[in-house]
Amino acid sequence: MHTMEIQVRDIIKQMDEWAPQELAAAWDNVGLQIGDVEWPVKSVLVALDVDAACLEQVASNKYDLVITHHPLFFNSIRSIDLRTDIGRIVWTFIKSNTALFSAHTNLDVVPDGVNDTLCKAYGFEPKTGEAFDKGFGKWFECSERRLSDLESIMPCRVAGAKTIDNINRVGFCGGSGKSIIQELPNKGINVFITGEVGYHDEVFCELNGIVLILLGHKESEDPVLPVIKERLLAQFPGIQIDVI
Repeated sequence: MHTMEIQVRDIIKQMDEWAPQELAAAWDNVGLQIGDVEWPVKSVLVALDVDAACLEQVASNKYDLVITHHPLFFNSIRSIDLRTDIGRIVWTFIKSNTALFSAHTNLDVVPDGVNDTLCKAYGFEPKTGEAFDKGFGKWFECSERRLSDLESIMPCRVAGAKTIDNINRVGFCGGSGKSIIQELPNKGINVFITGEVGYHDEVFCELNGIVLILLGHKESEDPVLPVIKERLLAQFPGIQIDVI
């Protein structure tokens, strides 16, 4: 129980204990994006991105801290032009005294993170799965499930192979599964559930007898947002935390 004033640094500490920033991919940019670690926090908004709905909430000054999965900054910024999306976002956050923190690929790979919550949504226990070579996503032995059952759990688009005789192994990857596609045939995976892949990946899967269940990038990662809220509330029960 925290009785002293909660600061941005306290929230970051809890997030880092769950999803250490050093686990993020080399190309990623996680951590504090905007703000001051000493700013007080009484209200938090959890979102996948800083999109229009998120920005509207920040502009109304309802939240002290926004936690997103996707970072705002990936590339170097040479100017803050208020006519650009980035400029408008930065100005809105600073003007509202709202901090921004992101946990991205580090949150993908940890227990109860993005990929684990996606597996659980389909009734698979993440601890029993095998990690893909690149570390993102997991696959499971699966002979007792029906393809129609998997297709009905979440709204999806089915691509790749039109049908298969039996499910051998099922793979999962929240967000984009493009980097994993080439691993699937060698591992005997013939159903792959992910957010999105490219056109040529769909052709590859069709030729290799792999059914793709595509949920949408955002939709495949949304299940982790309530988990973030739940974990933070366990440590900071007095804070208001909303999910958008």
